[in-house]
Amino acid sequence: MTRPPRLLPTSFFDFLQETNDFYFPPFTGSYLRIIRTFVFVSTIFITPVWYMLFRMGDALPAWLSFIVPADTGELPVIVQIYLTEFALDVLKLASLTTPSTMSNSLSIIGGLLLGDFAVQTGWLIPEVIFYMAFTAISNFTQSNYELGYAFKYFRMGLLALVFFFGPWGLLVGVVLILALLVFMRGICGKSYLYPFIPFDPSALARLFLRVRKKEK
Repeated sequence: MTRPPRLLPTSFFDFLQETNDFYFPPFTGSYLRIIRTFVFVSTIFITPVWYMLFRMGDALPAWLSFIVPADTGELPVIVQIYLTEFALDVLKLASLTTPSTMSNSLSIIGGLLLGDFAVQTGWLIPEVIFYMAFTAISNFTQSNYELGYAFKYFRMGLLALVFFFGPWGLLVGVVLILALLVFMRGICGKSYLYPFIPFDPSALARLFLRVRKKEK
């Protein structure tokens, strides 16, 4: 019986680094790494937080009134978000089996046509398309395919919890995600959240700030 494949000891933050971070000057590399981490992590929360605020409705202060759309469309907003999640995967699958010279054009044109048609027919509202477009684009800030889908499942789970339990569902979901990451271990027992757990300040600083090495 063959053994299942294993990954070398790694952590979550290793997947958010790119080779270009080390080719650019330290300031540029640090800036891009910080932006990549912030934007990609925000893909988990952007639609669940917006949907939670949308459900709160009249309880929002006046300066957040733009969160609630005037027209919510023909379908429930939660259904619209999930439909858009599935539509993005359909476009991704279509681009994978399309000749490389046409794949980018197919994804862009297909997304524009489907989005415009969905808004005109009342299936989707512009706000849903906007937040999901931000999520889809932000997923491309990192190159790991599996990590992108892990975040997608987290996001869809948070949406379901918000739908059933409101703000408390979002809080419970965040706690569960953090607990999953905290208790996850690599092959050698190394924490998946290293250098946060165990805390290593010098390694944590190197994650976000590149320092030019002194020449010997």
